[in-house]
Amino acid sequence: MTEEDYGKILTGSYSKLDSFSCPLSYKLKYKDKHFSKKSNLAMDIGSIIHFGLEKKAQYILKDEQVNYEEIISDIHQGYKEVDQAGKHKQIIQGIDTLDKKYFEDWFALDVNGLSYDDKMKIFFEKVLPTRMEEKEWKILGAEIPFKFVYDDRIILQGFIDRVDCLKADEKSIKIIDYKTSKKTYPDTKIKTPLQHVIYDLAALFLYDELPIDHEYDFVLIDKKQNKLDGVCSRGYFARGIRKLDSILNKIAECDAEDEFKPAPTPLPDYKDYVYESDDANVIVSLPTREGYTFLGWYTTQYPNLESNTYGTFTELVPEILELSNISIRNIEEADTMSRCL
Repeated sequence: MTEEDYGKILTGSYSKLDSFSCPLSYKLKYKDKHFSKKSNLAMDIGSIIHFGLEKKAQYILKDEQVNYEEIISDIHQGYKEVDQAGKHKQIIQGIDTLDKKYFEDWFALDVNGLSYDDKMKIFFEKVLPTRMEEKEWKILGAEIPFKFVYDDRIILQGFIDRVDCLKADEKSIKIIDYKTSKKTYPDTKIKTPLQHVIYDLAALFLYDELPIDHEYDFVLIDKKQNKLDGVCSRGYFARGIRKLDSILNKIAECDAEDEFKPAPTPLPDYKDYVYESDDANVIVSLPTREGYTFLGWYTTQYPNLESNTYGTFTELVPEILELSNISIRNIEEADTMSRCL
């Protein structure tokens, strides 16, 4: 393809394609450019954890002794990223800042009875010293960028957290994806994960090989899921390609008709969302407990209000992943955490 052709086709990542589970949500975010500028603890801590693991990988790739004190210090204090020209790019906040910035969320207990203090102790004591230390595997790369054209239809781009290969056979590679979730994934989410299918296509582009294993590494709870647990089960790649093609076909249909309809999704197990609005066109984003995306109309009733509140939520996303049922029932907090896009 020529450079001119590149400008004529879709450009996207896994997260962009995944958002098309709701066409209207996809349109609002990626076509109308309603991007959230609000940070949350889950996103911020994910950034600094990924940075710390990448830094360990770089020591190993350079055949240098890992400086754990420096890595731990950077995770505590944060890090200023620079671009290739040496110019300031962004500041990754450290946990000494995050525990104050998100004070209540930092010390709240999750479903496992763990606070972020507990999780960071797990990370520092059990995860950081043991990862990338396998006897049979060695690191090929960390935070590996990729950009390639799939089927002359989309430019797929992104980063792979880590790629390992067998020491006895460097053509046998494994894709590792770090997760800072509070629990491992259910079987329904790991049998044909589109994210790993896209990573596999990237591996074909980068290494001319399909991975022989895929791993989710839940680094704040020290648990892993790989092919022994059913990640990328038999036939996943063919199923994944069909899924990818189906998404691209539907995006093309929506573009051609210029119509992106909302997709119905199930409600969560409680309805204590509070947002006062008389405007039926308002777009509301509120936290959800399980990370569902909701579209359509809602009616909620709150004990402290004289009557029901009404509004629309065309995009509900997990602004605060660790939000508890108790905290959302505080109407002042719920109103503060809601936002109009």
